[in-house]
Amino acid sequence: MRVQGHRPTSSPRRSMPGLAFAVALATSGCGGAAAPAATAVPADDPAVAEAGRFVEGFFEAYLTEARMDPGTGRVTSALAEGGYRDDPRIGAELADQIDALREAAGEQGLSADPFVCAAEVPERAELAEVAPVDAGRMTVRIDMWHAGQAIPFPVTATVGRSGDGAWQLVGLECR
Repeated sequence: MRVQGHRPTSSPRRSMPGLAFAVALATSGCGGAAAPAATAVPADDPAVAEAGRFVEGFFEAYLTEARMDPGTGRVTSALAEGGYRDDPRIGAELADQIDALREAAGEQGLSADPFVCAAEVPERAELAEVAPVDAGRMTVRIDMWHAGQAIPFPVTATVGRSGDGAWQLVGLECR
């Protein structure tokens, strides 16, 4: 994990399982809320590591569950197909963004999965960087690796605290 531009020597990058990966959601117009500039939250604050573990765990589970639909050639998952509305890991801000994307796509449906920013399931994802925004929000960059790709496609998740203090994804930015 990398925190505020520094890479600790004691924490190696972690890989997450998946399938194949290719087209970026950025081409279909996905973009979450822009991440605000980081403020003075100490890099050794336990919340920094906690936010990274939350996002890493989310994508590990997501890549395990997501599958390619052979009929449509698109990523399918219970979460992307509407389950995000009932999932406590997804904040209302992000759910509203996904609703707007789905509505804009109409009957054709989304050309890419809103969580992995791609039309195919990533081969793997790696936690790359956690940047504190304030005491209640962090941005977490996950590098999505396409099959046969030499460089990753970054997805930046913004996480915030829910009413009960648990972390939630509140924004995704595809770059």
